[in-house]
Amino acid sequence: MASDVLNRALMEEWYLHAPCQVQLDSLFSMISTGGSYVVHAGNRIHLQCQFHMADFSIYENPIVWTKRQINNDTRNVNMHANILPPFSSTGRFKVGYFQKNNKFGFTLTITGLTKVDEGDYYCRVFSASTNVLGIVHYNVVVREPVSRVSLTLGNSSVMAARSLKSLTLIESEPVSLKCVIIGGHPLPRVDIMLNDINITGEFEANTSCVHLYRPGLSAIECNTERWTDGFAPPAKYDDSVLKCIAYVEGMAPETAAMQLDILYPPEIMCIPTKTHVGQYNAQIKCQIRSKPRLTSIHWVLDAEGTTLYKGQTTKNSWTSVVDKSEYSIETTLHFDEVVDSSFRGYTVVAVNEIGASSQIAHLYREEAGYQSDSTYGPSVDYDALSSKSSHNSCFTFSLISLICISSLLTFL
Repeated sequence: MASDVLNRALMEEWYLHAPCQVQLDSLFSMISTGGSYVVHAGNRIHLQCQFHMADFSIYENPIVWTKRQINNDTRNVNMHANILPPFSSTGRFKVGYFQKNNKFGFTLTITGLTKVDEGDYYCRVFSASTNVLGIVHYNVVVREPVSRVSLTLGNSSVMAARSLKSLTLIESEPVSLKCVIIGGHPLPRVDIMLNDINITGEFEANTSCVHLYRPGLSAIECNTERWTDGFAPPAKYDDSVLKCIAYVEGMAPETAAMQLDILYPPEIMCIPTKTHVGQYNAQIKCQIRSKPRLTSIHWVLDAEGTTLYKGQTTKNSWTSVVDKSEYSIETTLHFDEVVDSSFRGYTVVAVNEIGASSQIAHLYREEAGYQSDSTYGPSVDYDALSSKSSHNSCFTFSLISLICISSLLTFL
């Protein structure tokens, strides 16, 4: 009994390390040509080892399947019709033999494929004198999907999900952002998308792998990261969707997504107005976008710092405020009658919880011969104006520094 076990072990060792050089035999020819297979995890694969031989005996001419894996770890899969350890313990490996005239075949079938089954498989047909008559080689790659994607900011994490999560940022204040991809084989491709704009190039890449060693059934487990310490999208991307998408070729992508909630100080856009002396009810209009909403808004009328809040009036001027949307208002400075001293710049000051901004709007004297049906000039798309307000202007212009302090009052 012990002698049989020893002899079998010696034979397995011989077939494992038998020379790969084929001894030509006019009575033998290999039909199978081998090749490469890329299959999805969970599927099955049939590897064919077919050949012609004039005088073949399954007992005299052993057929051995061998697997070579990471670090050239090489193991015999079978001895005759028996599956050898560690493959036998999986219950997923099976060999099958068939014969038709002088055509013979020895098939290796693997079911429920996982990445531990990846590797190079060799079928070798031996002569009675243990010379190698023929070899066929297959390379098997097993695709596995990404198991999880997460977008992480600080200690918070948004796991891969179908519903969007919200990320609140303050414009021009960069934050650290990381996308972590767990699993996926071969290594997934990663795209970071801001709406339909690919911003992956703004993120650093890092991959960490662990070799999960088991003789004959080894695997490499990898996690992929994309990260940046300078994520600071401008306010125009408020309400945009940030996505981290991981792709394994041939498989459905896995995605984590966040909807951006970007807070920003007031942005003021004004249009100049042309009019003439004696014009009644002239107006200067400014549109202000602000998130969160304004806490204060007022006009500075002259160099002496005369201010005008909503609902207040002077001898010749008053203001109005109209909501245009949740985060947009239009403020108007009204003139009962235009006089010579009316032609100058007027400063509008707006404050919210993020900061303060100001913009100078001008009332110009209408040139001689100028004809206009409107006192207020042509219609203007405020969103298209390139003139931007000056943020934190109350710290820049001494003229309105005291006014900015008072503007912290609740917006009427």
